[in-house]
Amino acid sequence: MTLRAIQAAPGTLPSANDPSWLARFLASLAREDLSPATLRGYRYDLRHFLRWHQGLQDGPFEPGRLAEYDLITYRQEMIAAGRRPATINRRLEALRRLGRWVHSSGMLAVTSSTTFGRCVWCATASRSV
Repeated sequence: MTLRAIQAAPGTLPSANDPSWLARFLASLAREDLSPATLRGYRYDLRHFLRWHQGLQDGPFEPGRLAEYDLITYRQEMIAAGRRPATINRRLEALRRLGRWVHSSGMLAVTSSTTFGRCVWCATASRSV
């Protein structure tokens, strides 16, 4: 266990309102020695995705059912909302890492979220505006 994992900064630990899988996912990231700022960012980005997903689906989000369609729709809505490419890519990276974790933990047989592309189009489009 690393020093960062032992000395978790405030805001990096999941709250009581977070789903149990989010706590396990963040704990696995802490074991990888990610900085507290990165852990807070991933937690924030995943919570943002969960709020967005709840607006579309009934019932709780199940990480094992994360589909490429969800990621494409989420990315397109962030582009339409005028989010910066760096913000979109950071949020998609949190979902990519979640997809890899879900796959490695055996919750999902195949995941498309690990290969989902970066937001190149919106980076190009924002330069031409």
